[in-house]
Amino acid sequence: MSAIFSIRSKYNPTTINVLERIAKTLGLESRFEAYGVSDFLAKYKDISADELAINLFSNKQRTSTSNGVLKAQAVMEALSVMNQHGIDTIDDFNDLSKKSVMEIEWLKVKGQSSGLT
Repeated sequence: MSAIFSIRSKYNPTTINVLERIAKTLGLESRFEAYGVSDFLAKYKDISADELAINLFSNKQRTSTSNGVLKAQAVMEALSVMNQHGIDTIDDFNDLSKKSVMEIEWLKVKGQSSGLT
């Protein structure tokens, strides 16, 4: 999430504030506490990007000023890609064999085509 919310934003305070709000909503002690991709998707997959942007992320920024989608939508798409490739934890994400397989799909997520995130 931090990679997407930091697009065209200052990491501190904008992205950190978003991550802290999410952690609080999820009942986590801090933004550094682990929360599984599958758990997040199970809880929020049926909620619209607009509603997530307003009620969960409190951030209605877009991935781009021209033709960009809500960052909330990009987050959900990215999490879905990770989930499809068996990435649920940071350890899974750091498994290079899993990362290389999902890279092509990751680059299709709106706002991620440059590969910077």
